[in-house]
Amino acid sequence: MDSARHLVESTNYSLADIARQSGFSNEALMRKAFLRCLQLTPKQLRVAQLLD
Repeated sequence: MDSARHLVESTNYSLADIARQSGFSNEALMRKAFLRCLQLTPKQLRVAQLLD
């Protein structure tokens, strides 16, 4: 989860690529993990980082 979050925040890799690189079997499972842990989707987190 930490590596996925770091990649979402600091790269322009696709969310599907980040999911694979972080050990999630697919993007949907990564999305569920983000929602459970951060109450944000990966896309929402990326947009928030861009606005900062």
